[in-house]
Amino acid sequence: MRQLENNLQPTRSLKAKYLLQSKRLKNATSQYDAGIISMWQFMQLTSYTTSRYISRHINWINEVEPNSEPEVEAAAVVQPIQEPQLPIAPQVSTCMVCLNARAANIQQYIVIPCGHAWVCNNCITSLPASTRCPLCRMEEVTFQRIFLD
Repeated sequence: MRQLENNLQPTRSLKAKYLLQSKRLKNATSQYDAGIISMWQFMQLTSYTTSRYISRHINWINEVEPNSEPEVEAAAVVQPIQEPQLPIAPQVSTCMVCLNARAANIQQYIVIPCGHAWVCNNCITSLPASTRCPLCRMEEVTFQRIFLD
């Protein structure tokens, strides 16, 4: 069983549904890491796969007999087709106070400890109570300047 965790091919046969779920999770992870799909799409893909696994596990605990499926021998792994990478558009951050889009070289701040991001320098200097988060109103926060490419 440790072979799958170490990215090795299993030496015994596995059911097709488990191999397919593993492939779906790996594909979704690689697509998300490459920026091809959004976080929402990633969550949809992985939640569908994991919910099927959980339902099978519950059936196993309740001793419900699953449909018989033929076992598939672990053979050659099909490599995914490499699609041309589309250029990723530069992300423009928007100040959460004034809602103005800011370029990457403008001073921007993140609110600590609540983690709300993208407050511009103009809003930091004009906020009446600079120790409160402008979004969640958490008290005693600090504004940390961030540097983006």
